[in-house]
Amino acid sequence: MKPRAWNSTLPAPTKPMKRSASRSGSHLSRSEIRREAELRSRKPIRPRNPKRAAWKFKRNFHSVDFVEFTHTRPCWPCGSRDRIQAAHILEGRKMGGCGGDWRDVGPQCSDCHDEWGRGVETFLRARGLTWADAERAVAEHQAAWAEYQEAA
Repeated sequence: MKPRAWNSTLPAPTKPMKRSASRSGSHLSRSEIRREAELRSRKPIRPRNPKRAAWKFKRNFHSVDFVEFTHTRPCWPCGSRDRIQAAHILEGRKMGGCGGDWRDVGPQCSDCHDEWGRGVETFLRARGLTWADAERAVAEHQAAWAEYQEAA
């Protein structure tokens, strides 16, 4: 028996037709309807919560003064003074800032910071350093910050 054509007057479709999202005969999928739907909001959505951002900054970096002080210090692994960043050394900032705090911050140049982010153990092994060296660098940075605060 010969298979029946899609419609006797039309050729058979080359690809399957999309299922109707509603009974009105629309041939759009549900995701296409959602994309085309107009979103109505009573008030504009803020791109970020300023109170939460301020709280996270204070937890992660203490203050703007602390970050500026960190930028004046040499990179602890290589001694460079170029492009210094406030890096979370002892405790990573897992999940976008949840984890470490400002007491784990030490100065690192951007090159060392990038390498540190790619793999801590590899970084330490390549430079002949240990975790004790990292802990000592953070402790020295915190002591220097305390002296700076007392002098100010």
